[in-house]
Amino acid sequence: MTKAKIMTQLVHRDEFPKQGAVEIMVPRERFYFKEWRKYRRLTQEQLAERISSASSDEISISAGYLSQIETRKLWPSAARLQAIADALDCSIKDLLGHNPFESSPILSVWRAIPEERRNHALTVLRTFADPEPSSPKNKIQN
Repeated sequence: MTKAKIMTQLVHRDEFPKQGAVEIMVPRERFYFKEWRKYRRLTQEQLAERISSASSDEISISAGYLSQIETRKLWPSAARLQAIADALDCSIKDLLGHNPFESSPILSVWRAIPEERRNHALTVLRTFADPEPSSPKNKIQN
């Protein structure tokens, strides 16, 4: 088996529309569906119900379908992936690249900052990424 086949999981073709389909490749070790579900303290059945009841596009997902995703036997369509992320209150990027049980120091500090002070904190952080003080995004907003 080639390294590419070992390192990637292709999107299940049956999950895409026939026209305009795009295959995406995601490293196998970076799926965190199960971790996010457990982080939100949901069973597969509860998550499936949450997705089905919250979806405006009438997306229905069963607990069995979620099990296949978590065991990497199936990959959801883009619409279902978004529905799962929405139901778990995270982004698709989080589902694919961030284990919610692994805390980063920056996120820990961010979560400790009161909501009303986050805009100021974000402005200060941006000065480290772009030290140009004249940049409009670095102006402190109150």
